[in-house]
Amino acid sequence: MSTVLIIEDDLRVARGIEDQIKSKTSLNVEIASEFYGAREIIKKEKLDLIISDLQMPRRGLRKKPNEKGTMLSGWFFLCEMLEKKDEYPEYTKLFEQKKIIFFSAYLDRLNNAVKSDPDKKAWLNSIIQVKKELTISGDGGLPGLIKKVEEMI
Repeated sequence: MSTVLIIEDDLRVARGIEDQIKSKTSLNVEIASEFYGAREIIKKEKLDLIISDLQMPRRGLRKKPNEKGTMLSGWFFLCEMLEKKDEYPEYTKLFEQKKIIFFSAYLDRLNNAVKSDPDKKAWLNSIIQVKKELTISGDGGLPGLIKKVEEMI
């Protein structure tokens, strides 16, 4: 059975995503409410997809970004995991296969935070392009996220 990891600090949101995934698919779902737990699940489980909030508390990040970095903590976690690709080969594989979905309710604020960094700006623009599909409170909302999950598995 395929397994999805949801990385989300708000357990109500995580459980809402989990309930929808389980009602529409036969996927197994794991939830991590912080990066420590996500790291452990990534080490132990064979994952087929990761759904991650882009903006989470910095707990569990090895390198502590400044306060503005909190707005992109999912980005920092991604970078840390890719730097440790020998330790987390499954994460690297999912990244290379484009099997990591980021979502955020605060993409407009994030856009302002990365204005001066062209690389982060380009990456964030790719997130914003799917915002309507993936933002839980957006037009596509949760159904858009579930549709994307179904397409990717």
